[in-house]
Amino acid sequence: MKIVNYKPHLRRLLDNILPLSNDEWNLVEAVFEGRIYNKNEIITHAGEVENYMYFLVYGTVRSFHKAIDQEYTMGFKTAPNAFSCYTSFIKREPSKTSYIAMSKVVAFRLSYDTMEMLYDTIPRVEKLSRIFLQLAFVEKETKEFNLQTKSATDFYKELCLQHPELVKIVPQKHIASYMGIAPESLSRIKKLLKSNKNFILNKK
Repeated sequence: MKIVNYKPHLRRLLDNILPLSNDEWNLVEAVFEGRIYNKNEIITHAGEVENYMYFLVYGTVRSFHKAIDQEYTMGFKTAPNAFSCYTSFIKREPSKTSYIAMSKVVAFRLSYDTMEMLYDTIPRVEKLSRIFLQLAFVEKETKEFNLQTKSATDFYKELCLQHPELVKIVPQKHIASYMGIAPESLSRIKKLLKSNKNFILNKK
């Protein structure tokens, strides 16, 4: 697994949001730092100021928060996508959350200072960053709305249909935490859906 082989994936990720000219791409490509993370490797640490914005081109990551001896899953990101501890990154204060690799992960990252430099030299990069932040906000608001308005069964069913890869690779306890329910409750939901032939058919 070589970083250079994933640069075309990075360009597709960026171009799908806001296409860059070849000259713009050449400038941006030169300052990206490619990283490979192993499964269960911590990518960003709570308590530290987030200094990077990550562009995920392979794999899945999970964000979580720890309170005493309890761990709470805040969300997931699957490639292609972007992620960061955005509040920490923007406000330059210690993060309350961490990110961990749920599989082998390949990501390209830009530091805060590098992004500030790019904003001055390539205006479209600032627009690109703003769009990623807007998408993150929409995703967060959508999750909060669904948790308030949908039953746990409907929430999980929608998760299975929209993100089947998460259900395959993420341990049940983390999905349950993300949904705000006990793992035992999720087990009952899974048994219910497994017996629902219409749902199984829709998954195919």
